[in-house]
Amino acid sequence: MRFVLIDRIVELVPGERIVAVKVLTLAEEYLWDHFPRFPVMPGVLMLQAMTEAASWLIRATDDFAQSVIVLREATNIKYAQFVEPGQELRVSAEIVKHGTDETSVKAK
Repeated sequence: MRFVLIDRIVELVPGERIVAVKVLTLAEEYLWDHFPRFPVMPGVLMLQAMTEAASWLIRATDDFAQSVIVLREATNIKYAQFVEPGQELRVSAEIVKHGTDETSVKAK
């Protein structure tokens, strides 16, 4: 199963930053069992949303020359609050270092 966890890109400055949003609805398939009486977005999918936003930023920075972007490492992950149906998850990413084979970003 493939998730698309970005609904809209709010801001995109190639080579610098991106801001994107995902509006969580009860129709999201992964909420059916996470958790049945208290549906919240799984933390790993919040991380995936940040990864997707960072991927769009890297593609835009490289003039869409890259077709496959993969997450190599994630460190210092902290979840501040739950995201429930009806709420908006806002993610942002900034390029810290950009090279031909590897790009480092800081996302939140």
